[in-house]
Amino acid sequence: FASTRRFVNPSTGAKSSMQLDVTANGEGCRVASRIRREAVAALPKEVGGAVICIGQLGRFA
Repeated sequence: FASTRRFVNPSTGAKSSMQLDVTANGEGCRVASRIRREAVAALPKEVGGAVICIGQLGRFA
């Protein structure tokens, strides 16, 4: 059981490329969910848009 969170691009409202996945290999799905929630809460809301911009810059390199 993986606990996954998909981020949204704030300018368009579409789902972005940024995903956060935490797994406990079946040993504690509640722990994985809590770790995911805490990690998501620590990230800025604009992280999805930032990932898209960095990806576009990488294509120019």
